[in-house]
Amino acid sequence: MWGPLGNKLATVISGTEAQCEVPANTAGLVELNVNLTLNNQNVTEGPVFTFYNPPVISEATPLRGPVKGGTEVNVYGPNYDKNREVTCLFGTQKVSAKVITNSHISCVSPVNDKATDVTLIVMYKNDRF
Repeated sequence: MWGPLGNKLATVISGTEAQCEVPANTAGLVELNVNLTLNNQNVTEGPVFTFYNPPVISEATPLRGPVKGGTEVNVYGPNYDKNREVTCLFGTQKVSAKVITNSHISCVSPVNDKATDVTLIVMYKNDRF
């Protein structure tokens, strides 16, 4: 049961694990208690699940820098939340980002051992999606 978002059927994986699809939500940052029932009568209170709009990259500049690192990269896009710790991921190397506005962050490129292309990802610290 997902509170005001309704119910979703869960698949029981084991005696200690169930799996269900998260219902759609367009309201932005919302915290809901996740509850589980096997008989529609007894309800188990679950953890809080937080919906949020993940950060998105619309543009980044510059797109190149020296292998010694230190290049300030300006990243633009929606959903940069100043109340959460935003991280830039250059390939596999994480660096902290500075939130300038809700649509602009900056991060400094790390040292890289060789000249190569890496993927730039923006995420909230410790979030995986």
